Amino acid sequence: MSSNNATSAEAKVKAYLDSFTSNNVHPSIQEFPRVACCKPSQSLYCKECCRLVVPDDVLPAPIRLRKHYFLCGGDGVNAITNLRESCPDHQGSNDRPLRLPFDLHVILDDRRGSSTGIHAVALLGSSFCDSFAARHELSEDKEIHPLYNELGSVKLTDVEKLDPIDQSEILENALEAYDESLVDENKPSTYFLFPCPGESVPLQEVSDKVKTLIVLDCKWTKSGAWRRSNRLRHIPKVHLSNPPKISHFWRWHNAGEGMMSTIEAIYYAGLEVYQSKREKLLVDSDVAQSQQLEKSSIDENNLVLLLWLFGRQRMATLEQAKNEGKVAPCCEDGKEMQRALRRRKITWIPKKAPYQ
Repeated sequence: MSSNNATSAEAKVKAYLDSFTSNNVHPSIQEFPRVACCKPSQSLYCKECCRLVVPDDVLPAPIRLRKHYFLCGGDGVNAITNLRESCPDHQGSNDRPLRLPFDLHVILDDRRGSSTGIHAVALLGSSFCDSFAARHELSEDKEIHPLYNELGSVKLTDVEKLDPIDQSEILENALEAYDESLVDENKPSTYFLFPCPGESVPLQEVSDKVKTLIVLDCKWTKSGAWRRSNRLRHIPKVHLSNPPKISHFWRWHNAGEGMMSTIEAIYYAGLEVYQSKREKLLVDSDVAQSQQLEKSSIDENNLVLLLWLFGRQRMATLEQAKNEGKVAPCCEDGKEMQRALRRRKITWIPKKAPYQ
């Protein structure tokens, strides 16, 4: 992604996230009732099964359309046609479902409540896939919409939930499917989004090869999962070519510029791969393939919707801080305040009481 495209993408992300502060555009999170799913009370999505628990009519059209491709795909093409006709917002850019230009595998090495990578799993719909597979077994005579096979897949491996004794073995088994893509070292198709000086390469250099992107979702100070996995260590690493200077995440860190939440990284990676593919095709004068890419189910303008859950949670932190008269944790002043508190905790050593 060129620096100009990166700047434009950062501005688009900021504008989109800022739009959540206006209740005229996005209803407040408090307007959605908490729903019982795998646990008694869930908000927005279930942290256990990754199912969206908000009403369909509040979902952005591309997310809703993706969901219905999976849920209704086995019932034939007419179901999708009827959905489009019944939803006025399924027009133009919104006429295509949300999807990434690669398959995604999120390896979660953090608490689910703190994870943002799980947002991609909820929005891109592993639960949709399971529902579709179950229904399709009962309706093999129905016509499957041709776009179904183009939607891409999303997988989740939760390291935190694995038995510590079998953790390494289970993680290795989950990654075994990528061995074939690494047979020819000159033409790998699976990449690991993990900045590593001297080892990772800019994503735009291999954008035309990426079929699957593996993303590690963990704290900035904790990245042990990839060291514990022999397979993961051998998957070629990539980093964002022009990472954003500012993260809109509400968790502070001391890692400097270019560090962001997992869902932000997934968005920028998806945008970079799509734009780099298109630019390379244009440079190679392959106008036909470039136009075919633009006409595919991927819509560059829809990718920012990967931040829909992130935006809602961010809005909730802003509202809470405002109501409590505090500095918002997602702004730079709020993050610096947390850093200062952290430094005080580290440097302050309590004196022993006289009786000790």
